[in-house]
Amino acid sequence: MLIKPEEYLERLKSSRRVVYVFGRRVEDFTSHPNIRPIINSFMETYRLALMDKYKGILTAVNEEGEEINRFLHVAKSPEDLVKRVEMMRIVNSRIGTCNYRCTGHDAINALYPVTYEIDEKYGTEYHRRFRRFLREAKRNDYAVTGAMTDVKGDRARRPSEQEDPDLYLRVVEERRNGIVVRGAKIHQSGAVAADYIIVIPTRAMRPEEAQWSVSFAVPGDSKGLIYVHQWNSYEAKFLLREEHGLDIDIGNLRYGIRGTGMVIFNDVFVPWDNVFMYGETEFTGRLIEYFSAHHRGGGAGCKAGFGDVLIGAAALAATYEGVEKAGHIRNKLAYMSYLNEKAYSTGLAAAYKGVRTASGSYIPDPLLSDVAKLAAAEGFPEMLKITADIAGGLAVTGPSELDLRNPEVGKLVKKYLKTRADVDVEDRLRVYRLIENWVASPHMVGAIQGGGPPQTQLIGILRKTDFARKMELAKRIAGIE
Repeated sequence: MLIKPEEYLERLKSSRRVVYVFGRRVEDFTSHPNIRPIINSFMETYRLALMDKYKGILTAVNEEGEEINRFLHVAKSPEDLVKRVEMMRIVNSRIGTCNYRCTGHDAINALYPVTYEIDEKYGTEYHRRFRRFLREAKRNDYAVTGAMTDVKGDRARRPSEQEDPDLYLRVVEERRNGIVVRGAKIHQSGAVAADYIIVIPTRAMRPEEAQWSVSFAVPGDSKGLIYVHQWNSYEAKFLLREEHGLDIDIGNLRYGIRGTGMVIFNDVFVPWDNVFMYGETEFTGRLIEYFSAHHRGGGAGCKAGFGDVLIGAAALAATYEGVEKAGHIRNKLAYMSYLNEKAYSTGLAAAYKGVRTASGSYIPDPLLSDVAKLAAAEGFPEMLKITADIAGGLAVTGPSELDLRNPEVGKLVKKYLKTRADVDVEDRLRVYRLIENWVASPHMVGAIQGGGPPQTQLIGILRKTDFARKMELAKRIAGIE
């Protein structure tokens, strides 16, 4: 079923969580200035799904013939994969930041086939458990996120080799009715406002690493979960907004910057019904491969949505400056559009070439998914550079809106920041703050590292490319026997 954004918010308000922002325990996390933009983004995914023009793209139909949010849908065809890419572009272009539900979708679509394959080999009940959980998530239209990235400790050592075994999330106790887990997941975008968190391993494990080979789902308000919010210059701006009533200076006032943080699992109990893998080390690599294919292929739509906003901001800045008709500006905007559509089209190609799993679900073509992510990781920073070039220094050197309000200097600031007669100075500063939100913020790192650093995609492309076949083709053309 589909719920209204207000229903999600009311559900969240009844949830009690241990949340820290800037070293302080937060009492009402749903109204905190640093957390509320995350909640607004989640709410927009619910609102857009109820709009008629997005029916069938942001929504899907489940086994019972009921309309559900596509973020909770298991892809059963290449068409489903294509619609997921389209959905990501629509949502992210509307909010201009992370939608926070994509990793939940990716975890769902990775666990569905992997639990089936584990059951086929070992006669376990993981797939039945997972399908039950998924039915509940669809029935309640839960906001679900996926948690993969462990803190990792000494990167030169494997999980079983760390001095502190908790540096990779692991099972520390088995009980009659479930397991107890301990560890931490970092870079967890939006987890603080999710109904459920699905945990999967961060890497392929060896046979001796069974206690780290665990996947499960827990409610976001589970006892033992501790959320530590990120801290950067933009988080400071949101705190200043509360103190000074800032509006123009924020850039993306409603949805903010990508809201990320650390989730600490401080001996969290997980009932057996919500455990979807435990000890099947040989399936950890496949689970990550399926997750990565969905995340990287679908991420092309994510970055294209960002790109739409960035291109619009660059074009708007050029227009406000009166240089929108200059040849070099038009060429730069055209090149930005090329970079944006290149990554998006590769994501669509990965979807159209989707691969059917034994469970009947589909994953995007793994090779093309790596290519799509690499195209986005290389193209998006270039788009940021071009935007910074078009915008000029004012994107980071402009005065505050408090200066505009100042009775002594405000009129002078407005006088000297005026460009065209039809352009309001406040509007000019608003677009520059939006550009600052992209070119001088955590978005750059997020664009490169999200879904794995570029070197990961290069390794994947190397492994998945059939070089032997290509050499045979070259031999045949060259006349080499």
